[in-house]
Amino acid sequence: MNWKQRGLAAVGAVVFTAGFIAMPAVAAVPKVGVGTVSNCKISGTVKFNPPLKNASAIVTTTINTTIACNGGTGDGLTIKSGTAVATEKKSQNCGGLAGTTAHKIYISAKWVAKPGKPALANSNGTLTKVTTKVSAAGGITFDATGKITAGSFSKVPANDVLAHAIIKENLSAVLTLCGKTGVKQLTIQPTSALTIN
Repeated sequence: MNWKQRGLAAVGAVVFTAGFIAMPAVAAVPKVGVGTVSNCKISGTVKFNPPLKNASAIVTTTINTTIACNGGTGDGLTIKSGTAVATEKKSQNCGGLAGTTAHKIYISAKWVAKPGKPALANSNGTLTKVTTKVSAAGGITFDATGKITAGSFSKVPANDVLAHAIIKENLSAVLTLCGKTGVKQLTIQPTSALTIN
């Protein structure tokens, strides 16, 4: 190979290498997970804007939670943790915190897979019913149920979602706020749970 050939070869190698480096990286498409999600603990907050009072008003409810899982079947076994955001805007008052009430709470959960496992697509759906229970000591729990309708764990019939929220604030504190400045926030304790099955 003469000097001209060597020069052209070197130029070609540089051009090829530069072009290869410039190629955009192709991100892996998250897997749409199937199976069930269980043994998950959740914690977070329920915020009301404006604060929830005895008088009815249009209120935006925003629920933010962190999730830690160690169970399930299929792709549910690959989940390490996650976060979920749920929102609803409707006319409501403090009376809606009692008994069983109809809702349309949109929920989106983002999953973090265990090391070496494929990334999972978000789970999106709607919580349509909330049942409130109050213990003799004034402890409050919410059981919200609905369906995952898109993304991971939306395959029928294993797409029922249940969030069991144990609230830090007791009934007397909530009732006092309802009659005064209103309930701005409730705290979901880390012993709360989430299942999708």
